[in-house]
Amino acid sequence: MGFSWRRGRRRRGEHSANRTPQATDYLSEWRTGVEGIISEVAGSSRFASRLRELGVVPGQRIRVLRAECPLIVQVGEGRFCLRKRDAATIRVRPVPPLPPTAHLDPSRAAAA
Repeated sequence: MGFSWRRGRRRRGEHSANRTPQATDYLSEWRTGVEGIISEVAGSSRFASRLRELGVVPGQRIRVLRAECPLIVQVGEGRFCLRKRDAATIRVRPVPPLPPTAHLDPSRAAAA
């Protein structure tokens, strides 16, 4: 039927399209193309163990390739799918941006 903004409904895929990642968020809330660093992996020990085997550990970089269900992420060289409810157990923080001149002098990028 009809679509009404007054009821607070959103179109499919618009749930986080305009959100800026916060200091620490759940991976399930991030949009396509955002990179971050894993800060915590919660959930059952069996599930958390499987994620560790895939390289999903605190301190590792992660990138959201597709923010729909299933979520497609890249960790290191590996890519895999996660259900939204499983992605909600992974806390991430944004990657700090490089300074504008970092591409000119690699030694300055390391200092930043």
